[in-house]
Amino acid sequence: MKEIFSFISGYFGEINKKVLATCTLFVSLLIYINFHFGVDRIIERQHSVSVSFFNRYLIFLIAFSLPYIFYLLFSGKNYFKTSLVFFLIII
Repeated sequence: MKEIFSFISGYFGEINKKVLATCTLFVSLLIYINFHFGVDRIIERQHSVSVSFFNRYLIFLIAFSLPYIFYLLFSGKNYFKTSLVFFLIII
């Protein structure tokens, strides 16, 4: 059990606190928007499967790409230098 706590404390020691706080606030905002405005229900009511898929794709693209952009803004790490990372985020 001590080993698990040492891994967790090591993780929090190495992580960029600004990126963690910004991502946490961003995820909280997305969850609030989803529950308050019913974004998921609006997407479900669309009759076209392709439009529904595209809307969900945009939501996931925003949710998974913004942490990389936050790292670029706050710590200067550019994960988009290699085309593989950019390709994996787009997929």
